[in-house]
Amino acid sequence: MFGSVHLPRASQRTSFQLANAPYAIYAPGRTCQVGLRASF
Repeated sequence: MFGSVHLPRASQRTSFQLANAPYAIYAPGRTCQVGLRASF
């Protein structure tokens, strides 16, 4: 199983009233996950 999150690397901005005055900016980067599932 393979999963990836946040591929375009765009930052997420939160603002209260004005669009050009951000309250918080979150830029986590790209995340890839690899999983293995098995039964014995």
